[in-house]
Amino acid sequence: MGLALLPNWLIDNDLQAGTLVDVFPNYEVTATDFSTAAWLLYPSRAYVPLKVRAFIEFLQNSMQKS
Repeated sequence: MGLALLPNWLIDNDLQAGTLVDVFPNYEVTATDFSTAAWLLYPSRAYVPLKVRAFIEFLQNSMQKS
């Protein structure tokens, strides 16, 4: 279906079973500061519903003030 960055605890069984494939096995990715890290996933950039856009802007503003 596509690439995804997922936590090991969530996908270890799937990696072992072969249902998921690690496409970058020589690299490890970690957030540098979990107190300010946020990831938002939504299906399309062509059309972002107003509610989603408002939520993203709210989070951006909230993170900048911290």
